Amino acid sequence: MKKIIEVVGAILENPNGEIFCAMRPKDKSFPGMWEFPGGKIELEEDPKRALEREIKEELNIDIRVDKLFDEVQKEYEEFIIKLSCYNCTVLDFSEFRLVEHQEFKWMKKSELKTLNWVPTDIPTVDKLTF
Repeated sequence: MKKIIEVVGAILENPNGEIFCAMRPKDKSFPGMWEFPGGKIELEEDPKRALEREIKEELNIDIRVDKLFDEVQKEYEEFIIKLSCYNCTVLDFSEFRLVEHQEFKWMKKSELKTLNWVPTDIPTVDKLTF
């Protein structure tokens, strides 16, 4: 049986209605592809707390995790990813910096499909752009 890896992703929307998109680093899986920022849930960690922690680690910003937007399960050759994406509110963007990603963009929902997304994120992109 394949290992299930539980991950969380943040849907960050700015006052202009644009969504934060992050490009994966060259030295990780799916290099150069776009994703919603987030990461793995640690053992016995609450998903919302995991997302707050991951966003602080990756972007150095504080967020409030609001409601669950989408859940996707995607099977790969060696494992299964279970992704839970949450709508989030940025509480403090003043110390923002990219720690793990190589690039970021704020994009209108109508433009999201122009990016090359990680396969696990595509169903959520589709739901956002519907």
